[in-house]
Amino acid sequence: MDRIERLAELSILRALGFVALAIATVMVGLSYQPALCFQSGAILALMTAAVLVFKAWEAPQRDVKRTEVYILVDGDFGMSRERAQAFVGGVLRQLYTRFAQIAVGFAAFFWLVSVILRLA
Repeated sequence: MDRIERLAELSILRALGFVALAIATVMVGLSYQPALCFQSGAILALMTAAVLVFKAWEAPQRDVKRTEVYILVDGDFGMSRERAQAFVGGVLRQLYTRFAQIAVGFAAFFWLVSVILRLA
């Protein structure tokens, strides 16, 4: 069980690493206008959170064989398919929700910095 949870977290973190790289690239590209830079970072972080919330919503219904976790465990969950479906769906929902909350936190921070830079 711990192995599946770690692999699910690794799968999501890998994808979010690429998202963070894309957001950072946009922000660096707009660094000539710092307020706009942080505002765009906030919008992109909120978009990321929205996608994560949608993924959390659909995780329990998504076929376990169509997840990256299935590939990472080589198709062997060590439990029945129905139990694996329920377990992996629940783990993915929990992780997507947690990372969506973190993305909203980053968005709030970026908005705050953007507002401070506009007022300064």
